[in-house]
Amino acid sequence: ARYPKITNELLQSLVKYGACQPFEKDMTNNTFPVDPKTKRHFSSSYYFIKNSMNEITKYHWMSYSIIQNVVYCHPCWLFGDNATKQSIWVSGYSDWKHLTQSAIFHCNSKQHFR
Repeated sequence: ARYPKITNELLQSLVKYGACQPFEKDMTNNTFPVDPKTKRHFSSSYYFIKNSMNEITKYHWMSYSIIQNVVYCHPCWLFGDNATKQSIWVSGYSDWKHLTQSAIFHCNSKQHFR
């Protein structure tokens, strides 16, 4: 989630390929790294949300950084204004206990829609 200035060529590739969304099978030992303090870890189930009608929707915007073990908002990272760039959803979010609630809040936020 941390890169120097993004060239137009790189931006086009990042848009074309979309958010990085690895699954457990893509990880070493088929699991995401465990936070030593909280004993929690990311799960690919966080890419999906079930609405009140039990319909499952995918968060296409959520991206997972294998190197940093954080999630971030792919479009906010690429296209956000200066205020959005200060968001935890751009620098990286790793509070796995509260990720579901935070993701719902973020995708309905004004920042996300800028």
